[in-house]
Amino acid sequence: MSDWNGFGSLDLSGVEESKGGSMLSVGTHVVKCTEADMESFGATDSNKRLRCELVSEESAGKLNHSFNIIHTTSDMAQEIGRRMLKSFLVAGGHPNPNKPGDVKTMKGLKATVVVGMGKPYKNKNGIEVQYPEIKSFDAAPNSSGSAPAKDTFDDDIPF
Repeated sequence: MSDWNGFGSLDLSGVEESKGGSMLSVGTHVVKCTEADMESFGATDSNKRLRCELVSEESAGKLNHSFNIIHTTSDMAQEIGRRMLKSFLVAGGHPNPNKPGDVKTMKGLKATVVVGMGKPYKNKNGIEVQYPEIKSFDAAPNSSGSAPAKDTFDDDIPF
């Protein structure tokens, strides 16, 4: 650590500026998985989740999403995590959504996500917080996911 001689002597020439880290807002976004890794969580190392960083293709922000793969205290949390992972794999056009294999195969998958507000909860400081979270996955436009094409009409009839 350097010596502090007051703000007037502060030199930031060797420091990179922050790129920001804005979260995706509530709404529909096309995202790409840029990072994926497995991690243990909870009181024991028995619980496992897949953590993915999903970045907006429109530069609207990013969200980290964790899929519970093994949850030793909640069968429902594990079921929801696995269902959401399968939805992401299918929407992203993964070559084998039933047996995805290597975690590295998550990187580069693109999907359309619906972001909504999560349930409010009290954090470790006892303060109630609420954050955006992914509610569903669908195929991204021009992707190889299995979602059907949406009908589009470009006529002037207003009904």
